[in-house]
Amino acid sequence: MTATTIPAVPARLDHLMLVVGDLARGVQEFAELTGVRPVRGGRHTSGGTANYLVGVHPLPGVDALPPYLEILGPDPEAAPEVRGLRSNLIGDASGPVLRTWLVRARDIEQDVLRAAEAGYPVGDVGTLSRLTPEGQRLQWRLSRRRDLVFGGAQPGIIDWGEAAHPSEGLEPQITIESIEVAARDVAAARGFLGALGLDVAVRQAEQDSLVARLGTPKGPITISAAGVR
Repeated sequence: MTATTIPAVPARLDHLMLVVGDLARGVQEFAELTGVRPVRGGRHTSGGTANYLVGVHPLPGVDALPPYLEILGPDPEAAPEVRGLRSNLIGDASGPVLRTWLVRARDIEQDVLRAAEAGYPVGDVGTLSRLTPEGQRLQWRLSRRRDLVFGGAQPGIIDWGEAAHPSEGLEPQITIESIEVAARDVAAARGFLGALGLDVAVRQAEQDSLVARLGTPKGPITISAAGVR
């Protein structure tokens, strides 16, 4: 695929991860910015975090379940011993900021191996889960690193297995119009994207970041590690 045919949004996009320092306040701020009210996703069974979800319209020309947006924040219902802990993904965010993104696995073990062999490790494969508001346990497999690489622009890899994909229960509310990687080292950014089999636009920048442009009922917005504009 040549540079002139790079899609605005990669077909294997699973979801964009937005983070907030306070979940209720962050969800309200997102609603005010976009005109969309996120729905509760559930509570993660480890890490003291919880999330809300936003449905996304299907990607043009992609015959697959659409991606979605995740808004991740500290779990207000977490036990006292973990209530003060903040996931490394949340960091010092007040929010909402675009922290990173997840792409759908082809074969998750092979995807992880190929990335590591190319010099761009994405971490080990682990199993995570969350409890939905209905009390159901949703489980998936995910590549995990303790640190965010390239400002969160290097994605994780996710495999939902037999679980119902979160987008199946969401009403499409927004459009992901484009995704690009802003990078200090353009060659390195193209290297990790190529190692994962992804075609994404890359541009030179002073800070590494993933940048997404969203179409919302209140008009277009751009979100990155720097926040929303």
